Formats: sequence, structure tokens, C-alpha cells
Amino acid sequence: SVILILIGQNLDKPFWGEHDWNGVRYGNIARNYLRYGLLDTKLGQVENSGYVGKGEFGYYTHYPPLLPLSIVFSYRFLGISEWATRLIPILFTSLSIVLILLIGSKLWDFRIGIMASGLALATPMVLYFGKNASHEPLTLFLILLTFFGYLHFSKTGKLAYKLLFILGLIFAQLSAWAGYFLIPSITLVFLLK
Repeated sequence: SVILILIGQNLDKPFWGEHDWNGVRYGNIARNYLRYGLLDTKLGQVENSGYVGKGEFGYYTHYPPLLPLSIVFSYRFLGISEWATRLIPILFTSLSIVLILLIGSKLWDFRIGIMASGLALATPMVLYFGKNASHEPLTLFLILLTFFGYLHFSKTGKLAYKLLFILGLIFAQLSAWAGYFLIPSITLVFLLK
């Protein structure tokens, strides 16, 4: 809850400023998913403002669609607003801090996990960008989740951790291009280990 309070400050401020264009773009794409439906958009990120016909869709193709698809869930239950848009990155940033704690505890000990997560939370960039509706909070969480699954699977061999690793890897690649760096990175860790 402390994490949510620290990162969630000014949750409902209007989108304006240096990086709030992300919230406008991905919020608009999420709104279009609700407006036109996932089947009519073919999961493509429709950028048009206002209503247009199916043949007039303008698509955003620079990033995979997981972020705006996640924002759709927030909009569906909470309505379309700035704070509903920011809620998704805040939740994923908070979960990333928890995963840093768990990974640090697993690799070293609980004290190191607390210190690592506290340092991450105290970083001004985490506090600033942690609520920005961009791909980084989502991708960071999924990369950490993938590593967490790999770490536990390599030590225990349990199927649940293997599944967590595989799902984390797939969703990391659906969130941003940084997720694609996991395959060679984790392969290298595995070979060197």
C-alpha cells in the first residue's frame, strides 16, 4: 500500500506535460478497442479520434498491443478517465517493486531484497515514470516475472514455475520490444551457470 501511495500521487491530473502524450495515445487506442471491439480492430491499435468506418482505421504499429489491451480492462470497470489510464502502470510498477523484493530475497536474503526494492522505489524516475501510461512499467514487471519464474524453476524444477517463466516470456514480448531481449539473455545465463 505504501508503494501505491508513493507512485499514485496526482493520479487524476489531466494529461498535459512532457510525457503525458503516452496516456493520450494509449488511452485513445484503448477507447477505440471499446468503441469498435477487438474483432473489428483485429487487435490492431486503432488511433483514429472520433468515429470512423472500418475501412478508415489508422493503425499504430510501433509497439505490441498489450498495454492498451490492459487499459481496456481498467476502462471497462472504472470508466474512461486519466486515473483509470494511469492505474495500469501504477499497478505494474507496484508489482515490480514486490518482485524485486522477492528476487533479491531468493538470490541473497530478505534484507537485501528489502534494500533493493526500497532503492528502486526511492528512485525519482520510478516515481515519475511508474504512473506514465507507457510500455516500460508493464514490460519491467513481465521481465521480472519471467526471471522470477526462471530462477525458481532452475532451483526447484516445478512445473508451475516453468509455466510462469513461459507465460512471462510470451507476455513480455507482447508488451514491448525489450521483452525480446529475454530469450538471448536468459539463454546466456543458463549456459554460463
